[in-house]
This record gives sequence, structure tokens and C-alpha cells, in this order.
Amino acid sequence: MKKTLSMRKTADPKELEMQEKCDLADAVERYQLKEIMDESKKVKGFAKLWPIIRPKPVMFIGVFMLMVASVNNIVTGTMMGRFMGVLSVPLDDKVMQKLYPDSGLKKAVEILKYEI
Repeated sequence: MKKTLSMRKTADPKELEMQEKCDLADAVERYQLKEIMDESKKVKGFAKLWPIIRPKPVMFIGVFMLMVASVNNIVTGTMMGRFMGVLSVPLDDKVMQKLYPDSGLKKAVEILKYEI
């Protein structure tokens, strides 16, 4: 006995016919999707997007602006990290001499100037 979508025990011929049509449509769609996926696996991601991008010079301007913004964050982070490392240390001559023994300086203020 064939499964039915309704609660009846026997399958209606119209229901079976419609179910077969739906199964056939699903199989066709799955086959088409498989073909599309096979074609897209041959091409890399950026190459798929390149025909869509219009106007193309905007892409290069965007990449350039992204580099400018990234460098700004890196420089700011490096400088802030350096300042926080220097300014968070207590201004005690003995402590600073232990932290920076290779500097050869004796006073904490001189060591801070050397470090900045």
C-alpha cells in the first residue's frame, strides 16, 4: 500500500498522480542545482563576483581605502600600547632600573624619555 498524505487508508489516484508530479519536479530541480554547483566549483569565489561588480574602479578604490583604514588602526594600537606600557609603570627609580637594566640610565624620568 502506498503512503498517503491524507488520513485515508487507501490512496486516491489523483493524490498519487499529484505526488508523482511533485517528485518529478523535485528531481528536476535537484538535477539543475547539482549542475550549477558543479559549474561553480570550477570557478573561484572572486571570479564569480567579478562580472557582477559595476563600475569596476570602485572595487580598487574600496581596497585602497580599506588599506588606509587598517594601517590607521594598526598605528594607533601600537602607539597606544606603547604609551600604556610606559605610563602604567610606577615612577620609582629602583623599579625602573630593574625593568630596564640595559638602558644604563639611573633616574625613572630619563628611562621614560628613553623608552618613548
